[in-house]
Amino acid sequence: MNWKISVAAGLVGLLLIFIMQNQTPLKVSFLFWSFSTSRAMIIGIAVLIGFISGWVTSLFIGKRR
Repeated sequence: MNWKISVAAGLVGLLLIFIMQNQTPLKVSFLFWSFSTSRAMIIGIAVLIGFISGWVTSLFIGKRR
């Protein structure tokens, strides 16, 4: 088996364990919005927003040079 596939499978396994352990509902309030979702979803959304903002920032810095 290719080592990249093994690493990817391990990371997916860890992600599934993380999701299973963080199913507790969490109430989120932001300005005038309020909703309830799992803790894993909130962390995933925060990571996704961070990834996108870093990617967009790197695009702007790369165009300057």
